[in-house]
Amino acid sequence: MNIEGILIAALLGTFLGGSLFWIPGFRYLPLLGILINWSGSSHFFLTDPTVIMVFYMALLISASFVNTIPAFLFSAPQPVTFFLVGPGRKYLREGRAYQGCMTVGTGSMIGVGLIIVLSPFFLNLFRPVIRTARPYYPLILGLLILYMVGGEIILHLKRYIRTRRKNDFRNIFLAPGIFLLISIFGITVFESKIDFSIDFPTTITAVLSGLILFPSLIAKLINPVMSATVSDEINDTRERKFGVRGGFGGLLGGLMAIMFPGISSGLGAFLSGHVSGSGREKSFLISQGVCKTLLAGGSFLLLFIPYRHIYRGSLAIAFSPYYPSPQSPRIFYLMVGIILMSGCLAYFILAVVSRFSCRLVTKINGRLLSISIITVITAVIGFQNFQALVVLFTATCLGSLPLICGCRRSNIFAIFLMPIFMRVVGLYNQIVEFFNGFF
Repeated sequence: MNIEGILIAALLGTFLGGSLFWIPGFRYLPLLGILINWSGSSHFFLTDPTVIMVFYMALLISASFVNTIPAFLFSAPQPVTFFLVGPGRKYLREGRAYQGCMTVGTGSMIGVGLIIVLSPFFLNLFRPVIRTARPYYPLILGLLILYMVGGEIILHLKRYIRTRRKNDFRNIFLAPGIFLLISIFGITVFESKIDFSIDFPTTITAVLSGLILFPSLIAKLINPVMSATVSDEINDTRERKFGVRGGFGGLLGGLMAIMFPGISSGLGAFLSGHVSGSGREKSFLISQGVCKTLLAGGSFLLLFIPYRHIYRGSLAIAFSPYYPSPQSPRIFYLMVGIILMSGCLAYFILAVVSRFSCRLVTKINGRLLSISIITVITAVIGFQNFQALVVLFTATCLGSLPLICGCRRSNIFAIFLMPIFMRVVGLYNQIVEFFNGFF
C-alpha cells in the first residue's frame, strides 16, 4: 500500500474540497464528472485505485463541511442544504452568521463521529437490515408522503381555526395541489430521457437548479438581507442537549436516506429537521450538519464493503465500472480513518472560510451576486442543451409556488419521491399511459 500517496491524496482532497465548495453556485457534480473522466481513463487509476478513492472520500467529507456556506450566507442551496437558507437569513440579520456556520460545522463533526461508531454496522449488518426492510419499502415511502402532505394540511387547518384568515384556508387545498403538480412534473422528467431529445444529466441539473437554487436566489433578489456586524463568538453551540437532540435527528434522517434510495438527501435533511424540532434552532442546525456529513461519508463508504459493492449516490455509481470490489475489510477501515482525518481538518477549514465569507457577504451586492449565479447557470445549461431551458423555466415556476403561496418548500421533493413510490407499488406505467392519453 502506497502510504505516502494515500496521505497526499487525503490532504489534497480535503483542501480542494474546502477551497472550492464554499463558492455560491458552484455545482458539485460537474467537478466530479471532470475528475472521474480524468481518473477513470488515467494509467494512475488503473495502477493504484486506492489512492484515487482516498482522494474522493476526503473531497466528499471536506465538501460536506463547507457546503453550508453557499446556502447559509448566500441563499444558494443544494438539496441537502436546502433548509439552511431560512436560518441563514435570520443569522445574517442578527450578525451571528459565523456562529451559525460553526454550529452546523459542529453537527458535521458529530456526523463524522457517528460514521466511525456505525462503521461495524455498515460493514456487517447493513446488508441484512436492508434485506429485512425491503418488503416494507413501499410502506415507508407511503408513510413519508402521508406525513408530508397530511402534516401540512393539519398545520394550515390549525392556523385557520386560530386566525380565520382566508390565506390559511386556501393553503389547506393549495399545499397538496402543489405536491401533486410537482409529482406530475417529476414523472415527466423521468420519462423525458425516452420521449425527448434532452440529455438526462443536463435535465436533472436544470430541475434541481430550478426547484431548489433559483427560487432562493430570486427571493434574495427581491428582498435582500442586510447583514449586521459580524461577531466571531460561538458561545452557544456547545451545550450538550443541543448536540444530543440534533445528533439524533441527523442520525435518523441520514440513515433513512442511505438505506432507502427514494428518500433523497433533501428528504433526509427534512426528516432530520423535524425530528430535532425546527423550533429548536441550534438543534435544527446541528441536525442538518450531522445529516449531510453522515450521508456524504456513509453513502460512499458502502462502496468499500468487501466482496460486493453497495451503490448509494452518484459518485459510487460513477466509479462502479472502474473500481473492483475489495477482498478484505482493510480498505474499508482505511476509508474510515480518512473520514476522521479529513473531518478534523475540514472543521478548521470551515472556521477560516466561514469567517472570510462572513466578511465578504457584508461587502458584496446581494442582488448582483444572485443575478450573476442565475445568469451563469442558465448559460451553462443552455449551452449544454438549449431544450433543457424549458425544463429549467418550468422547474423554477414550480419551485417558487411554495414561496408565493406560503406553503412548505419541502413539497418540491415530490419530484423524486412520488415517481419512485409509484414504481415500487407498481403503478408507474399505468400513470404514464394515462398521461400519454392527453398528449
